[in-house]
Amino acid sequence: FAIDWHYFSLKFRWSDLVRSGFGSVIWPSIHVLASHVRHDTPGLSWIDCEALPGAESLVHKGLGVAPEFTQQQLLAVVEVLSGADMAVVRRCPLAFAYAAAAVSRQFAEVNSKVSFQFLDAAQDFIQQYREVNDFTFINLLVAEWPLFSTIH
Repeated sequence: FAIDWHYFSLKFRWSDLVRSGFGSVIWPSIHVLASHVRHDTPGLSWIDCEALPGAESLVHKGLGVAPEFTQQQLLAVVEVLSGADMAVVRRCPLAFAYAAAAVSRQFAEVNSKVSFQFLDAAQDFIQQYREVNDFTFINLLVAEWPLFSTIH
């Protein structure tokens, strides 16, 4: 898993995986794996932050796979993501990645270029999370943010 996660998170841009068609295989597969791991090991479930810092009322635990933002809400979330302080991102990388993936998903049908930019931003945010024991991928599978089901 450590080697696969290294390539998946650092070597291959997520937008390129979507463009190539591999994303439509990889993310649903990881989502299924994550669902089973969370179901079988509920005691290991964790969350980095209960809500997205700076947009707590818009992006919070329990929103589900793909929140639908109004145009005003979308602009507010985009502003928070675009101006994110890296110290805050390092404290809540999954929350930021989930929010960026949700924005990417909402733009997918109307503007693929913007969608890909936020998908890559989600990848950049998730790169801020790393476990010293190389359990990064396993820990992401049991995280409460539904990241892998939100990525399209």
